Amino acid sequence: MWQENLLHIGQEALTNALKHAHPRNFETRLIFNSKAFRLELRDDGNGLRVKQRHDGLGLAGMRERAEQMGGTLKVASARGKGTTIVVTVPYPPPDGFAVANNHESRPRRNDGFQAVKTVRA
Repeated sequence: MWQENLLHIGQEALTNALKHAHPRNFETRLIFNSKAFRLELRDDGNGLRVKQRHDGLGLAGMRERAEQMGGTLKVASARGKGTTIVVTVPYPPPDGFAVANNHESRPRRNDGFQAVKTVRA
């Protein structure tokens, strides 16, 4: 479930950025240590008004997905300065990691942050 949720959050953030913010750049980072995953999504587009309470179904759906994983979603943005979305999820997830054969497994613990390969288009 956590893989799908993180993927869908990233897809929604990219879709929103391309559709509404018209950024030149969009950056995605996945960072983790022994306590949490952190998905950071940044664009340098038009930005949005975070304080408006009608933030649309896209942001509401992202929040709901983050909460389903026991995590949080934070949005920081300013008109003309882009948007940053940060999803933080407990690691390992409370329900463990489901793998293809439907068995539950837990990865070995690591107290340091692990680098995730950066792919650039």
